[in-house]
Amino acid sequence: MKLAPEAVRRYRDLVKPGIDAGQAAAELEGLLTLVGQPTPERPDYVPERSFEGEPHTCYLELADGICLPLVHRETGNFLVAPTLVVRAEASERVYERRAEKAKRKREKRRQRQRPYPGQRPMT
Repeated sequence: MKLAPEAVRRYRDLVKPGIDAGQAAAELEGLLTLVGQPTPERPDYVPERSFEGEPHTCYLELADGICLPLVHRETGNFLVAPTLVVRAEASERVYERRAEKAKRKREKRRQRQRPYPGQRPMT
């Protein structure tokens, strides 16, 4: 199982503020060995999909209200924790709105054509 930098950052920011990134990574790695096995049952406070829209494979609860949603990576055949979710965070609806907003922004950026210097914009 691997931890994405975002999961370590969120652990440091939301669970253990005041420690540096190296300490947070080491502590989180240590917790992975202590908490048991991931389960396919999603805790009610964790969204079904990641912010990027990727479905979670299973979940590893580190403590009451602190969970690592896990995603299976075919290349290398391992699980990765792309983020960390804390119960007090936003609801599923808020995550959906954020994902939709990000999707619209990406689409708008792709559709926008930037003219070359000296070229008139297309209308």
